[in-house]
Amino acid sequence: MHPSPAPTPPPARKIAHVHVAHGDHREDPYFWLRERENHEVIDWLNAENAYTESELQPVEELRNELFEEMTRRIKQEDSSVPFVDNGVEYRSYFLHGSEFPNIARRSLVSPAEEHVILDVSQRAQPHAFYQLGSWSVSPDNHLLAWGEDTLSRRRYNLHFKDLRTGDVLGYHIEDTTGSAVWASDNRTIFYTRRDPETLRAHKVFRHILGSDPAEDVEVYSEDDETYYTSVGKTTSRQFIVIASESTLASERRILKADDPSGNFQLFEPRDYAGKHEYDIDHIGDAWYIRTNWEAENFRVMHAPLHDTRRSSWTEVIGHRPEVLLEDMVLLDKALVLHERKSGITDVRVRSWDGTDDYLIEFPENVHLAWPSINREQGAGFVRVGYQSMKTPPSIFDWDLNNRQLQLMKEQEVLGGFDKDHYSSARVYASAADGASIPISLVWRTDRAKKDASAPLLLYGYGAY
Repeated sequence: MHPSPAPTPPPARKIAHVHVAHGDHREDPYFWLRERENHEVIDWLNAENAYTESELQPVEELRNELFEEMTRRIKQEDSSVPFVDNGVEYRSYFLHGSEFPNIARRSLVSPAEEHVILDVSQRAQPHAFYQLGSWSVSPDNHLLAWGEDTLSRRRYNLHFKDLRTGDVLGYHIEDTTGSAVWASDNRTIFYTRRDPETLRAHKVFRHILGSDPAEDVEVYSEDDETYYTSVGKTTSRQFIVIASESTLASERRILKADDPSGNFQLFEPRDYAGKHEYDIDHIGDAWYIRTNWEAENFRVMHAPLHDTRRSSWTEVIGHRPEVLLEDMVLLDKALVLHERKSGITDVRVRSWDGTDDYLIEFPENVHLAWPSINREQGAGFVRVGYQSMKTPPSIFDWDLNNRQLQLMKEQEVLGGFDKDHYSSARVYASAADGASIPISLVWRTDRAKKDASAPLLLYGYGAY
């Protein structure tokens, strides 16, 4: 009896196709495989999957064992740390065995029980694939907008729900990027659409709730194919912001949130030749700009509310060659900065008059820390995310008055993990060219020897 021949990968048919771009010609005989609805493509993918399963069949028991081990370490019933937005507390939580969360809220104005505003498992149930996009609530807290992708193509449909009645509106907006930004009138939203071929987000539309989406007004089109666009809102909730981003430059347009039918005004023109990247936020009577203009690692500038020209910018936080300024948060009590130095990310707090300026101190020296969800400019604390080589992802609140760090949640790792069994440190090695290379170490305190006799798993990364 002859043994069965070893399975072979299913061949894909070649069809001549040539790309022509920028004067270059590139042959791609497999271009036809992008035809998602083509039955021949689907048959080939099924054959590929069958071949994969056949090749992995000898290790099926090990695959199942590894899967069971990994899932045993994941807490099935879990909840996010609640956050406050516009006087309402929100959280998401998972029930046992569910792949999708519930989004729930409760009012802080008066004692109230929590209500589920979006049962994502229920929304996902009819679909073979489901991905929740962003969700947002209107300024009066009465209406919910959210995006969902049921095709796995990052083309989301926007849906709407009246939170007073629980009714989902009987229409949706197709082919969006999955998020909606509310104007102050509680009936106008702004959203972004993608180019159907490249999936580049390139157009911003205005929609009035209850109207025909076919009548939505295009308020901005990004015609430069090297830029993508998005729409958001300042932390103050007073301005809608259209952002255009490329690899080396950016641009912003602004509109007062209480004037949704108005025209967006250019904040500062794009400067691709100068490789100018910037982002903005608003508080009080001023704009704050994080910019790399004459500052490779970025700095923070101030601009008057009604004069956003670069010539009117004044420096608040200067450039520091050794520190990359990655983000900023504007709170009534302080300017909060997200910084990276020697590969370590930290959170810096600076009083508005500049008399107080300090880094938040965290439990371990080798860590990543970043501003988390901070929706209320009047809050007396800043919420930060944190993790280290021994501490799972965590959420802390830093009290701006008492300078105390309160742990709100540390992700639980099942299976007997105890971070106190481990130690970590940061050391540096000198490269042949004299560059100092940071190395983060973690080891089991009661087992590993810190000398050349100990086994070591080394992971390195480099790019660009």
